[in-house]
Amino acid sequence: MKFAKQDLLDLIYGEAPEGFAVARPERVADTTRWSVHKDLVFQHGDRFFLLSWSEGATEYQDERPLEFETDEIELPEVEAREVTTIQYVPKGDTSP
Repeated sequence: MKFAKQDLLDLIYGEAPEGFAVARPERVADTTRWSVHKDLVFQHGDRFFLLSWSEGATEYQDERPLEFETDEIELPEVEAREVTTIQYVPKGDTSP
């Protein structure tokens, strides 16, 4: 589904437009020497979408979210799914 670039920028900067709601807050997905790649999941109607962007890693990198995108941006639809993971904790630790 396509979304207006300005609506997506509003989501990134914490001002969800009417009809949009953040379902999973912003997180760092990856980093490189020059960029920090972030994403968030938002709800629009009864559907969920993944919004990904990158920002400059330091004040010297002039990279802003979605700066190279067109006025309408196609985003993938996502769904919530329970995932089981294995964690290694100190032996004898009973905390959850």
